[in-house]
Amino acid sequence: MCRRLRLLAEDYLEIDLKNLSDNLGYKNDTVLRKVWKGDVFPDTERLVMLAKLKNNDGSTPNIHWIITGEGCPLLLKADVEASIQARLTSVFSTLPKNKSQSLLLFLEQ
Repeated sequence: MCRRLRLLAEDYLEIDLKNLSDNLGYKNDTVLRKVWKGDVFPDTERLVMLAKLKNNDGSTPNIHWIITGEGCPLLLKADVEASIQARLTSVFSTLPKNKSQSLLLFLEQ
């Protein structure tokens, strides 16, 4: 996981240790230096912050890939939008028809 996190930062986000530390809310780069060595791993709050970072084309880190090594290191902007659309569709399909219509009318305003 630590190697994947480092690879993600350096090769895919193209962000240096200091800037990544700042973005994740660390006071300095000490913790991330330990991560790079494989001694520790960021807590879940830091992973949430990491997932919100974007590279130059708007892609975001794939936390699932960091943890499991499965999938791609980045989620493309289109993938994120498709995921949101799928979740919305799922939620709408569980609502009674009158509620989904009311919600659509509200969203159109």
